[in-house]
Amino acid sequence: MNGQPYTRAQQLPQILQQRLVILDGADVLDQKGRGGLLKMLRGTGMDALIGMTFSAPDVVPDLEARGMGRAYWVDGGIARPLAEVMAEKNRKEAA
Repeated sequence: MNGQPYTRAQQLPQILQQRLVILDGADVLDQKGRGGLLKMLRGTGMDALIGMTFSAPDVVPDLEARGMGRAYWVDGGIARPLAEVMAEKNRKEAA
C-alpha cells in the first residue's frame, strides 16, 4: 500500500472543502482500527467529532491527556467533559 490510503486521507480537506468531519459508530472498530482512525484524522488537520459507545467512562480513551482533543461522557442526554465525570467518580469511590 506504500502509505497511499494515508496520503489520500491527507487530501480530505481539499476534496471535501470542509474543515470538520462528523463520524458516528466508531465503536464498531477494534482498538487498532480506532487508533488508525484517530491517526488518519490527525494527519488531515481536520477537526472531527467522533461518536462511540462505551460501557463506562473509565474505558473511554483520555484524548486530552494524549494531546489529541477532548472526550465527553453523555448520560441522560447531558454531555460532560470526561475529566469532570472521572473526578466525580473518584470522589465517590474515595468517600
